[in-house]
Amino acid sequence: MLTIKIKPMFTIFLAPKCGEHFTQEAFEEFVSHLLVEAGLVPDLMEPAIAVIPDSGNALKVNGVVVAFNEKEPCLKAAFILKPYLRFETYTVPLNEALPLNCFRAIVHMRPLGDTVEIWKQLAQDAILMPITAVFFEYSYGVLAFGSMRQIEDEDVEAWQSAVNHLCHGLGSTSVIFETR
Repeated sequence: MLTIKIKPMFTIFLAPKCGEHFTQEAFEEFVSHLLVEAGLVPDLMEPAIAVIPDSGNALKVNGVVVAFNEKEPCLKAAFILKPYLRFETYTVPLNEALPLNCFRAIVHMRPLGDTVEIWKQLAQDAILMPITAVFFEYSYGVLAFGSMRQIEDEDVEAWQSAVNHLCHGLGSTSVIFETR
């Protein structure tokens, strides 16, 4: 397994509100417009799929991931775009009661669809705790950002277990896993 150390980014995942109908391209343009109006330039903005556990099932949601190298602009973007955030699909701490344990995982050389389907199954199987992840394609494969409630130290082991299960299921050539 090849491991490369990469600095984690602060990310938010955005999707249309319930009842709103956007094409993927129109929603990306909408988000971009709101960020420009706020004077924010993300370090990354890509189409993405979030897999969110929901009462023993897992939902797949299409949307956009926006990432920043610094915390403050990401917090500002989260505030401006709050109606479009999905619960626990961000790696920047907002004002909820419990802190977030955040992760970044990179799976090389696998299609996005395969990765999302395997993670959806993991979320439904609920390895130790319900797990949320956001996936998008990039030049080396599939990149995932995610978060979970940090209730106990063992939660980090839940992430590691989930990522190990994901990589085993994919038969991936390498994985990078980091927590913050």
